[in-house]
Amino acid sequence: MALVVAAQAAIGVVEAVGIWLDLDRGACREAKVVTAAEAQGAAFVLTAEYRYWKQIIRKELGPIAGIMQRKVALQGSLPIVVRFIKSAEALVEAATTVPTRFLDE
Repeated sequence: MALVVAAQAAIGVVEAVGIWLDLDRGACREAKVVTAAEAQGAAFVLTAEYRYWKQIIRKELGPIAGIMQRKVALQGSLPIVVRFIKSAEALVEAATTVPTRFLDE
């Protein structure tokens, strides 16, 4: 799975950037920063503007709700993603525990 932040020069994201997550049976075996082009090689790619990722991290927007509201673009099978909604929620919950400094604050 890869998560991609769209470019937003105003806050210093001059080109789209991705995070590649190697997920296996509820465990994240590896996470690394990749180019947007490299991220496209993942089975599932979620792409969104910075403001929507920020809302997801702050639990103001759920990842599945973001997809359904077209705030988050999904490349991959929506039925499979929906089937693993608990995993998506757990991933967001884990992300909220990481100390974060937002670029626009």
